[in-house]
Amino acid sequence: MDWKSLRQIGDEMVSCDESCARISNHPSKGVLPRCLFLEEGSGSIGAVIIGLNPGISSKAERSFYIENGATYDSTLKFWDSQVRSKVKYYTKLRGFLKQAGCEGTLLWTELAKCENEPGFSGALPIQTYRTCAHLYLKRELELIPKEWAVFAVGREAYNASAYLLADRSVIGVPHPTGSRGQFANICPGGNIAKSVKDTITEVLKSKTPMTTWLDAKDESRN
Repeated sequence: MDWKSLRQIGDEMVSCDESCARISNHPSKGVLPRCLFLEEGSGSIGAVIIGLNPGISSKAERSFYIENGATYDSTLKFWDSQVRSKVKYYTKLRGFLKQAGCEGTLLWTELAKCENEPGFSGALPIQTYRTCAHLYLKRELELIPKEWAVFAVGREAYNASAYLLADRSVIGVPHPTGSRGQFANICPGGNIAKSVKDTITEVLKSKTPMTTWLDAKDESRN
């Protein structure tokens, strides 16, 4: 893994001045493009986890960037101290991936790196995802071994990743904090369902790129 090149992408990401639709990017106010984190693991099987875009930043996070600088290093420090082991999105998905056999290095990233503009909810315009994925995500994945599977979180991220990344295996995972309980269905009681684990194992062992949406009732449905 070329950490130096990934850091360069991170530096560019935080300094991005693209005026994409429906996003909020105001470094002077502590609102930064972010969520590109490399987490070293002890196992041999790594993975990429792709979300749609960062959630709305908290007052504490914005204050941290104002006080410590609007830099990629600042986003890494905040994530390591305040997010990595405290936010359910990361803790639930990390536990899920470990049970699935992915105990190696994890790359946490997003299709778009900016949070939604105030008052706007839901998915960003497609052009915003296209622009950001071309500028950053595409380059990030060029640094990642082809044998690593991509886990796309939520249906929107899964659909986009499945189309964008035809040369890689893409596994769709329900959002771990979603209100519909779909993540609980594939990981009841915090334990991954056997049928789901079998599907992930099949994808990881495949010599040709596969794509599937994980569902405990019908995990083969794409």
